[in-house]
Amino acid sequence: MQKETDGSKEESVLQTSIADLSQSHPISPLDTLSRRMFTIRLNTFRRNDQLLLSLNHHSKCPGVAKIQVIWSDPIEEPPSEVLNHPSGKVIVERHDVDSLNERFNMLDDSPTMGIFSLDDDLLWPCEALDSAFFKWTHSPDRIVGFDARVHVEDKDTKKWKYGYMSTTRSMNRYSMTLLRAAFVHKDYLALYMTHLPRPIFNRVQEEKNCEDIAMSLFVSAMSGSNPPLLADLWATSLMTKLYVHAHISGTHDHKQKRDACMDGFATWLGLKQDGPGQLHSSEIAHAQHKSLFEQGDPVGDIAPNNLLMTSREKSLLEDAKKLSWKTFVEATKSILVQTRIEAYRKGYLEGSKPWKERWESTK
Repeated sequence: MQKETDGSKEESVLQTSIADLSQSHPISPLDTLSRRMFTIRLNTFRRNDQLLLSLNHHSKCPGVAKIQVIWSDPIEEPPSEVLNHPSGKVIVERHDVDSLNERFNMLDDSPTMGIFSLDDDLLWPCEALDSAFFKWTHSPDRIVGFDARVHVEDKDTKKWKYGYMSTTRSMNRYSMTLLRAAFVHKDYLALYMTHLPRPIFNRVQEEKNCEDIAMSLFVSAMSGSNPPLLADLWATSLMTKLYVHAHISGTHDHKQKRDACMDGFATWLGLKQDGPGQLHSSEIAHAQHKSLFEQGDPVGDIAPNNLLMTSREKSLLEDAKKLSWKTFVEATKSILVQTRIEAYRKGYLEGSKPWKERWESTK
């Protein structure tokens, strides 16, 4: 009989504790406000122009109740335009620790159960946010994300690796989502800070990476080993990426770090073990549908006369059903213009005339 090592004992204890946690700490049910509105947690670091563009746009969305700016800069002060944002929806959380774990450390309470975790260099149309948010309200125990990613098992070592977008698309499968744009129940944020296995928490802090893998896999482990849900295809296609000088994903060891995170985190959370607790990938685009709506793990049809459905959700569903591949571009043109107009004028849409005038001379 093979002797159990200290490492395997530790993994077994961690896996058991996560299984118990999902039973002892069920997520809170949604109240009336949480079915209508959500809170944005906006992660930022020394990109004040992008931050302000994000605040100015997203604060106008009818579903946004509050925006919490996660300020972890020990040197720079938040701009006055942020501290005194005219929307009245913005609050700055000042964090003493400079760690990516802090994006889930809610110092200021949220008025809603739904949290939209967002990076400061992304803009989303209000309609796209509403589409994903309302999907989340029908499955609040799951994450609903805009970015699909997949794990890939090495045939020789059996270790899991992180699959970039190109791998995910070629396989047409996914098993996690990025937290740069995703809806998650606020109870999971609290549980992440208090009950996430410390080896995972410490790895995120040390590597300054992988907090999205940690949260995505943590919620999967807490919700029956299911992958996250995905926003509708039409909504995910409307992302606006703001120009930034440097990216964390551009570092030479970024892929190696995320490979190690994917395998280690899945092991510690019990998602690699054989049986019903194993995390499996799901199909992204369903060949039988090929629509603007169906993608990712299925959740079933949502009846339009659902008594819990808000008037805003009913209106959105009616408008979305009118979309087709032929009418999509024209129908969403005005939505994208409204989303991007300020970013365009200020030179943050890469390749545009204002962007060339602002940045090409500095290269």
